[in-house]
Amino acid sequence: MTRKSFALSLAALTVTASIALLGWLVWPGSHTGMERSSPEVAMLEPDPPVESPTLHTETLEIRKRDTVVASLLRHDVPSATAHEIVGTLRTAGANLRQVRPGDQLQLSHDAEGRLATLAYAPSPWVRFEVTDSGS
Repeated sequence: MTRKSFALSLAALTVTASIALLGWLVWPGSHTGMERSSPEVAMLEPDPPVESPTLHTETLEIRKRDTVVASLLRHDVPSATAHEIVGTLRTAGANLRQVRPGDQLQLSHDAEGRLATLAYAPSPWVRFEVTDSGS
């Protein structure tokens, strides 16, 4: 029985050594001293809001039992403008029924105090931005 186990061990060792030798010969750069570099993954950071000299940006937070319109009205946005913004966001695909307390809206006002842009990011991958076209 010991001869049989010795023969099996020797066969297993031979197969393992053959696989290792074949891998060493076939694997690119492993025996030439060249290192294989792993691909680098670049993490893109979102651009911070750029504050131009003529725009003043403020961040407002949605409160408990609050709507986007109520938040805008609380920050002195005219009612017609607030409803127009909400309609534009809905048309663009924003689901405003899922706005949660703590969600943020960024408002940018021009030098005269008029609302120039509104940005809403429901997730790190999605961002909606409404810009005043002047009409």
